[in-house]
Amino acid sequence: MSGDEMFFLSDRETEHFKYMLWKTYVGFFKAYDPRVFFIFNNILLLYVLLKLKKVGLVSHKTIVLIFILPSYLYFSNTFLRDFFFFILSFAFIYFVYTNNLIGVVITVLCSLVRPEFTLFYLVSYGIYRYDFKRVTPIIFITIFLFSLAVLKSSSVYESYIQFFVLGHLREKAELGMIGIDIYNLNQFDAALNVLLSPIFFWFIPPSGRGGLFDILLYAETVLIIYLFYNLYKKGNSSLQTLLVSMVSMSFVMAVLTVQHDDNLRFRLMFLPFLFVGIIKK
Repeated sequence: MSGDEMFFLSDRETEHFKYMLWKTYVGFFKAYDPRVFFIFNNILLLYVLLKLKKVGLVSHKTIVLIFILPSYLYFSNTFLRDFFFFILSFAFIYFVYTNNLIGVVITVLCSLVRPEFTLFYLVSYGIYRYDFKRVTPIIFITIFLFSLAVLKSSSVYESYIQFFVLGHLREKAELGMIGIDIYNLNQFDAALNVLLSPIFFWFIPPSGRGGLFDILLYAETVLIIYLFYNLYKKGNSSLQTLLVSMVSMSFVMAVLTVQHDDNLRFRLMFLPFLFVGIIKK
């Protein structure tokens, strides 16, 4: 069990609103039996997927594929917020697609346990409403310009490093998706991390979780490559605008991810926007 899970299960108090919300959610099930937490979340996931199937956004094969996904199998029995967002993202897609504004509002409120996702949902919903098609190029251009700023400006570089150090790095020896040695920090490596983070986030899984599981993660990455191709190939629907905008938000998340090991649980939250893209455009 990770340190974060032990904290969420403990009686320790916190001043952070997002953690208070999540500890309350976990604590409700902890009062009965922690196993009920896992059962409830997995049943909720199945229910949401069946609702998506009813409106034609996923198939039976897609549902089966989701339930044998290595990332799902690894995180579905944890007390982390990431699996909850795996479910919440599917629900968000359903509510947006069915024009259920109350459902969208509820989803956004639930996402307050991870405020950056609240922002991602709101921005993507706005992009969806205005049917703006060029969000991915804009995100990539912004990332490129930010990497140049990190490389050329000492103040930007220092601010970027401080983002990790203050409250995020803890006792880790490396930072960023490319694994920068904290004892040998320099502007070039930091800029390179900004530039390559989206690639490492999605397509280079971390190793060290066991030989078989590492192999399964690479197999999952091959599937993700196909899902990306499927999502970004020619299509012009408003649903695709929503899916692409949220996947684009993952590139921002990648730049801000503290360590490469974190990418598995973070990308889990964005995977629903790729899986729905298998069926509908």
